[in-house]
Amino acid sequence: MIKKIFFLVFVLLQLTPAFSQKEFWGSNIGSYVVGGDYGVLFKTNFDGTNKVTVHNFDGINGWSSASRLFLASNGRLYGTTQKGGLGDPNVGGNGVLFEYDLILNKYRVVYYFGTAGPTQFIQRPELGLVEGTPGFLYGTTLLRNVYKYDLNLETISNIGQLPPCTGFENPIRGEMIKASNGNIYGSTKYSSTNLLSDPFAGTIFRINPNTNVFTVVYPFPAGYFELGRAVRGQLVEGVPNKLYGTTQGGGLYDNGVLFEYNTLTNTYTKKIDFEINTTDRSPSPLTKGDNGKLYGIMDQGPGTNPQDPTQNFGSLFEYTIATNTFTTLHIFDYQNSPVSNSLLRASNNIYYGVNIRGIFKFDPTNTVNPVTNIEYWGALNFQCGLVSELIEICRKPSYQEILVNTFAPAVGSTFTYN
Repeated sequence: MIKKIFFLVFVLLQLTPAFSQKEFWGSNIGSYVVGGDYGVLFKTNFDGTNKVTVHNFDGINGWSSASRLFLASNGRLYGTTQKGGLGDPNVGGNGVLFEYDLILNKYRVVYYFGTAGPTQFIQRPELGLVEGTPGFLYGTTLLRNVYKYDLNLETISNIGQLPPCTGFENPIRGEMIKASNGNIYGSTKYSSTNLLSDPFAGTIFRINPNTNVFTVVYPFPAGYFELGRAVRGQLVEGVPNKLYGTTQGGGLYDNGVLFEYNTLTNTYTKKIDFEINTTDRSPSPLTKGDNGKLYGIMDQGPGTNPQDPTQNFGSLFEYTIATNTFTTLHIFDYQNSPVSNSLLRASNNIYYGVNIRGIFKFDPTNTVNPVTNIEYWGALNFQCGLVSELIEICRKPSYQEILVNTFAPAVGSTFTYN
């Protein structure tokens, strides 16, 4: 009898279709009104269509998530919310770090920021995480802390804190990255040195995940705007040992710059000066492409009449590292102006971004019409302009969690075993 059962189970498993599917995942921050919309986690099909809400934040277990989600080595998604959880009710709590189980489709808060104890000063995370070494995630907070989260113990420890910037509490403006040399790098919008003369200069910092040593490796020169000021966000390793990024201002025209940082020589080099009439201004963080190319979004153009769709309301550009050349590939109009997030390069070598209408795609091999809209989200009452950067997930089959774990079979009967 037992052999027959095993055989039937084996046949059932063989005939049951098991498949993986690719999806895009992201979050939106919701409104800032207590008792209102607290934001959601959402997913779409691999082509950006069919947006589905997978979790609604409730204000207690998370509120306002603008962080990029991160797929950790344990196969689960992690992210943060700026508010929610414990703490000052005037700001809606000090934020949470959450986990989403892609197999069981289950959301769980794994850490409430601002709790009592030695780490109570680590509060209000805004950005996503990066896995510095297997089992340890690193993140940042609005209050300038860099922290480490242990996936196994589910505990937080403080790595370092940037010095305060006079008048500004939030200098860190982009997710950190792990470079090919094993170190973690991040950037700040405001300077942690030379505070009085120019708080907008910014810095590049490094964390050694083996020693947890936190170091500011490059402070932008205060009062010298030509090299750039106010780093825009996440850096990208365009070629080995060279990080690339953009600034919101500075340069010859104070419209921002594209820069290179050499991790071997600790040297900074300005590569491109942005100018609104020729390149647009206010660049997004960069995305790495093939053959030494980087791609990004300009979210401000020279248009002055918001009702005129023919004017320039941002653009998509390509930067070639080897030749130091900048090329505008597409100009957006008012109806499709982009959100200033970095592009997602998907596994199909197509790039995806978010505009005020929904998701658009960029195909660098299409020289005629490289950018096309995919799906309009406005009818879904979704705040497209407040969406995090997208990530690609390859999901395994999901299962329903069995919540009942106590049973009383054959109560009052004699138990027999065959």
